[in-house]
Amino acid sequence: MKTKVKNILNIGGDDYEIIMDSLKLQENICILASSIYVDYLDLKPLLLVVLNGGLPLGKSLSGYLKDLGFDYDFDTIQTSRYSGEGKTSEIRMLKEPTLDLRGRHVIVVEDLVDEGDTLEYMNNYVSSKKPASIEYCVLVEKPEHKKLDFLIKYKIICRAGLKWLAGFGMNVGNGDLARDYGCICEKLN
Repeated sequence: MKTKVKNILNIGGDDYEIIMDSLKLQENICILASSIYVDYLDLKPLLLVVLNGGLPLGKSLSGYLKDLGFDYDFDTIQTSRYSGEGKTSEIRMLKEPTLDLRGRHVIVVEDLVDEGDTLEYMNNYVSSKKPASIEYCVLVEKPEHKKLDFLIKYKIICRAGLKWLAGFGMNVGNGDLARDYGCICEKLN
């Protein structure tokens, strides 16, 4: 009988299991890029990347789209639910996009949909700018989030019961620890 060997990383004193290694992650991002290419071939969408967590996915996605010769625009947006004391219920806009969203086909790129509040805030903000369409591309969706009035069309992982995640844009705590890891890890225990 074969025993599955777990790949464990120690991050900030806690053990994390690699649930998607770098090769599999890049393969899945390439598949997302191909889907976006087919869906938006003649539309020149705007990839609106949510800082900081969505940046690794946005950069990788952008690289694959460029390799396909795809014409698109790239911009960033940043919100926060954290203050000096930790997480708050209020979401604040820290950086608005520089490009006009009116009449554009916008693809919001985010790392993680956990509770759904930030993506709901983002949807309300982008909708208020009157785009032609809005879609969402996320690294990880935890399906137990609150019910949203929209679907997340492009995603790499959608799995219930995930614990704390780290890597590829997702940090540990409020710091940048593990944000630059090229894999996705789940905290053990």
